[in-house]
Amino acid sequence: QLDRAEHGPRLRMLETIREFVAERLGARPDVTEVARRHASYYRALAERADRPLRGVGQGEWAERLQAEAGNLAAAVRWYLAHDREPLPHLLRVLWLFWELRDDLGEVRSWVGQLLPTADTLDPQARAELLWTAAVTAVEVGDDPAALSARQRLGALLDGIDDPFLRALCQLALAWTSTIGEDL
Repeated sequence: QLDRAEHGPRLRMLETIREFVAERLGARPDVTEVARRHASYYRALAERADRPLRGVGQGEWAERLQAEAGNLAAAVRWYLAHDREPLPHLLRVLWLFWELRDDLGEVRSWVGQLLPTADTLDPQARAELLWTAAVTAVEVGDDPAALSARQRLGALLDGIDDPFLRALCQLALAWTSTIGEDL
């Protein structure tokens, strides 16, 4: 069915049709390329949402991302399985969207899968991942995880060149300082 939405038409289908189409797609020789392009498209959408989601356009972009929530999650899962390099940035960009939805459970799982490889990431990606780990842990009430991420993030602060990311990291350090009673 075709639904008319504010941001353009949306297609809906019965679950049985979706399963049939997924089965047919899985049999195509270019299924990997199709999945990569899908993930890339939704990564680009998330990156376009970064600034407006933090400002005046927050409501509009939150609605737009909500309509694509399943596709965004599928993109994150694809990157987890095939190319983890973009994930720290993608998780940082989408974190506010998921927090606004009060839906950080899966984000926490994704961060948990990436944290063991944090030391192999470049400093900016490591900072984005540790930032996401710290603020997610604070939001879900996992004080030990928040303090662990805080400690690792604090050690990176001087090497963060991006002023926005540096400010975000300082904010995360401030939020988590109250857990350790370091007022």
